[in-house]
Amino acid sequence: MDLSTLKSPHHFEFDIKHIKNKISYIESSRGCPYKCSYCLSSLEKKVRFFPLQVVKDEINYLIFKGAKTIKFLDRTFNANKHTFDLFDYIIGLKNHNAVFQFEITGDTLDTSIIQYLNENAPSGLIRFEIGIQSTNYETNLLVDRFQNKDKLFTNIKLIQDKGVIDLHLDLIAGLPKEDITSFKNTFNEVFSLNPKELQLGFLKMLKGTKIRKEAAKYGYIYNQESPYNIICNAFLSEQDIEEILLVERMLNIFHNKGYFGDNVLQYINQYESPYAFFLDIGVFYQNHKFPLKGYQINDVYKAIHDFIGNEEIFAPIKIDYYLNYKVKPKKWDKEALHSDLKNKLYGYASHKHSIPLHKLFKNSRIISIKDNYHIFFYKELEVKHYILHKKDIS
Repeated sequence: MDLSTLKSPHHFEFDIKHIKNKISYIESSRGCPYKCSYCLSSLEKKVRFFPLQVVKDEINYLIFKGAKTIKFLDRTFNANKHTFDLFDYIIGLKNHNAVFQFEITGDTLDTSIIQYLNENAPSGLIRFEIGIQSTNYETNLLVDRFQNKDKLFTNIKLIQDKGVIDLHLDLIAGLPKEDITSFKNTFNEVFSLNPKELQLGFLKMLKGTKIRKEAAKYGYIYNQESPYNIICNAFLSEQDIEEILLVERMLNIFHNKGYFGDNVLQYINQYESPYAFFLDIGVFYQNHKFPLKGYQINDVYKAIHDFIGNEEIFAPIKIDYYLNYKVKPKKWDKEALHSDLKNKLYGYASHKHSIPLHKLFKNSRIISIKDNYHIFFYKELEVKHYILHKKDIS
């Protein structure tokens, strides 16, 4: 019970060899102050904390050994009495090579911590994972989650305000009283928050949890072998679960992989609803036999291009395509500018942005979209995007 008596788990010879450029897991506490009925952590009697200096020493050790990502396993990191001290310590290390990830309870996170991180943390150093699970009030109560949605959404918007903290949000399909209509609403509300990543998981009836003991109450049918995933319940049919599974696959391909940028996000947000988009493109994806495994970026862009079926609407998405690469990619299509115009554009860009002309010719792509020419210049595993207004090119 006294965590200060535990030896470090990071110093075994095998682990030392495999820390560099990998994900390392670390704890500053064990247990959880909340009692969500589907979670094994709800069975813990209390929250226990590792000594602050021990945690700091472990962070230093992992950074020294070259860990790429350091994930805290704390079920609710902001329940730790040392939350602010640890954030302050990590920022003070001025280490920009590692990324730190924390599971946060969003509606109880102190806004002063958000403001401090927004003002002091370098972009990309901190990553928050926030489990929303459902926005259905009755559903949350039935699984012993007391979530203030208004405060939660306000905090999420504050977190995103400066673009400093990367945000990963979680949903769970299959909770009590969340039928397909309710789940669509949950999905659409949460996707509208524009998280960098949205994980759509499915309820698992873990041994020992309250929800498993209440399985008959809500008509759950689930696999008796690990991972004990649900097949259906009184509110979601097997067909509903299959539909949500398809949405989840498309969400991973067309959002979570990071292949697309703001132009695709804008298209999705203008669609009937985000859920409808992922479902519709999922049906299209299956019908046209696009690959679910081993796909390349080109496969994904071709799928959304064919799905949209309108070159004018798709045109801005080409920008996302070219920005996705760090080295000069293949042309998206056969569109070609006249050599005289291309020479003129490169000459203009070379003068305006002080880039040697021969490097532009060798390492650039140009596309024309409406009133602008877009030049994508690839150098040293980076891409620079320059916009030239057609009216300026006389």
